[in-house]
Amino acid sequence: MFRKTIAILALTVLVAGGLAAQETKCKESAHECEKKIREILSGRRFLGVTFNPGNLVIKAIIPESPAEKAGLRPGDVVMGLNGHDLVGRDGTVFKTFLHESKDGQRVAILIRRDGTYKNLSTQLTAMSEKQIERVVAGHLKEAHTESASAPH
Repeated sequence: MFRKTIAILALTVLVAGGLAAQETKCKESAHECEKKIREILSGRRFLGVTFNPGNLVIKAIIPESPAEKAGLRPGDVVMGLNGHDLVGRDGTVFKTFLHESKDGQRVAILIRRDGTYKNLSTQLTAMSEKQIERVVAGHLKEAHTESASAPH
């Protein structure tokens, strides 16, 4: 059960760029959570965007991510990905299509920005240690408040 919960959190991080606030605290120790998050995210490819809830309007771009390098910006609306129509879709469908891309393949993204359409492309990369550290810190802050400031 714990591994499934962490896997769901990790998938959210890959597309969203951060963990959503949790209503309950983790039942595992902060050390165990950190270890599992690092294991799951190490070597995982990601784009580096956070969407507004329920739609594909980009809320934020993770610094030094493929999304930033492609020129994506907050407020952009993702309309398509690798030829798949995403109009009226949500982040779940986006993630499905994103993870269908092959290693080394460029990802084609159609966006709407200020009423005009743009085609952008980028190559997914593995999360850097710095980016993984941000995810771990965010999780510890949200789910392990008593240990977030404790040295580990």
